[in-house]
Amino acid sequence: MEGKGKILVVDDEEGMRQTLGDILIEEGYQVSLAKDGYQAIEKVKEANTKKENFQLVLLDIRLPGIDGVETFKEIKRINPRTDVIMMTAFTVGELVEEAIREGAFAVVYKPFDLNFILSHIEKAMKEVVILLVDDRLEEIETIKEILEHRGYKVSIAGNGQEAIKRVEEDGYNIAMIDIKMPVINGVETLRKIKEMEPHLPVIMITGYTIEELIKEALKINAYTCLYKPLDLKEVMCVINEVRRSEKKKRI
Repeated sequence: MEGKGKILVVDDEEGMRQTLGDILIEEGYQVSLAKDGYQAIEKVKEANTKKENFQLVLLDIRLPGIDGVETFKEIKRINPRTDVIMMTAFTVGELVEEAIREGAFAVVYKPFDLNFILSHIEKAMKEVVILLVDDRLEEIETIKEILEHRGYKVSIAGNGQEAIKRVEEDGYNIAMIDIKMPVINGVETLRKIKEMEPHLPVIMITGYTIEELIKEALKINAYTCLYKPLDLKEVMCVINEVRRSEKKKRI
């Protein structure tokens, strides 16, 4: 049996490490354990070499030798596609903020509710398909490559009409739509998409200060608006935020 996916659990507390590992095995996941950051990094390297990568790492923030955030950065350097959920029993505000800023999928606090952590794991393990909509195709090609490098499936639409057709025909988890486009602007595109898929999270993007259109988009339930030139860390934080909060999918 192949299982539901590969997870690495990293915690210096043996009881926590073993218990969480046993629970995840019962849930159908393939599980490996590591007692510290150094061991975790070696296991990720080995998996990467064998092309048997971990889809998810559950990583304690406070570890001996090398802390969880530095371990997280090294894991992401080895394999950007691996999602990481940070765990902590302490109030470590700066480390938590750094982890989220660097692209951790989530931070959960011990002792955590079992259903809560399993829900986060399930969301992190699901495939994410993103629709990028912008008439400046050269700009979004770069974003597409970056997102694909991080394990997302990405489709591109060069205008609002194409985007509406794609949403009608295909399933997406997230859409990112430029506000200022010819023929059908981003707000009208958003409106049409929300009529078809009211639960699809839509992130608006713009290189202009057009407050009225931004306010209108937010009224139509756009998730947020990001400004060009896009900051990659901000984009990844928002995408992870959407993934954590997503309640209903079409696919």
